[in-house]
Amino acid sequence: MKKKGAKKVKITSGLESVLREQHRKFVKKYGQDPGPIDLVFFDAPSPQEFDKLIIEAMGKADIAPELIYAYKKTGRILTEEAMINLSKEEIKEWQDDINEYFENKKRAN
Repeated sequence: MKKKGAKKVKITSGLESVLREQHRKFVKKYGQDPGPIDLVFFDAPSPQEFDKLIIEAMGKADIAPELIYAYKKTGRILTEEAMINLSKEEIKEWQDDINEYFENKKRAN
């Protein structure tokens, strides 16, 4: 039975390698094979930790501050590829946040 929102993905050699490594880590940590309800990425950071890591990486990569601001507000990194999957409203929200960044900066000066 296919779950709502479930997708089939092609398992490339790179993905297979990642999955095997996650399996190995799970067995090492818990002493048994993962079950059907166990998470594949059981050791992934929490959403809050993930956001913090992304924002830190964006800063280190000299990403424009307005893009970091928009990410903080929307949780999205907008690329041409990502825009295909977003609604007009979501794209407008992103642009509005960029504009808000510049408005706030202008008010601060």
